[in-house]
Amino acid sequence: MCQVLHPAIREARSWCWADDAVARALLHALKYDGWTAAAGVLAEAMRTIRPSGILSPSLCLLPVPLAPGRQRTRGYNQSELLAVHLARLWQCALVPDAIERLRETPSQTQLTRSDRFANVAGAFAVTAAGVSRLRGTCCVLVDDVMTTGATLNACAAALDAVGVEAIAAVTFGRARDPRATTPA
Repeated sequence: MCQVLHPAIREARSWCWADDAVARALLHALKYDGWTAAAGVLAEAMRTIRPSGILSPSLCLLPVPLAPGRQRTRGYNQSELLAVHLARLWQCALVPDAIERLRETPSQTQLTRSDRFANVAGAFAVTAAGVSRLRGTCCVLVDDVMTTGATLNACAAALDAVGVEAIAAVTFGRARDPRATTPA
């Protein structure tokens, strides 16, 4: 069964399947090995997947936030690095502080599909500055990889609740849920 995205997400695009050996190595290098230069390489590839359904002069990119503890440990947010490069390539606004993660959540990598959705339910909110900046805009959520869509859905729910006009999502990789019995 295919993943059902939040109704507010008009379009979701990924550049490649994340289980490809090269894609997996690049994502791992960016996310876990501190190879931040990979963000520019991945974003250059992602430039071709700009959502076509929400072309607007008010378009802005929103990186999916990391939990504060995870960001301190890693030293950066890989989704924000991707969004910085994409904003330059697509010549649109970047609003890195519009969404905040309200609580630390365990890594999703070993969770079942339903556990992933429960893990991030209510974990995101639009900041006070984000509410005034985003109301009536078209936003593209940026993340490194999408497996079940749980994180993107949780972010979209927060954006939809404050009146964002249109939401899309882009990721470098699309991963198959390793615990699913049928392809996503």
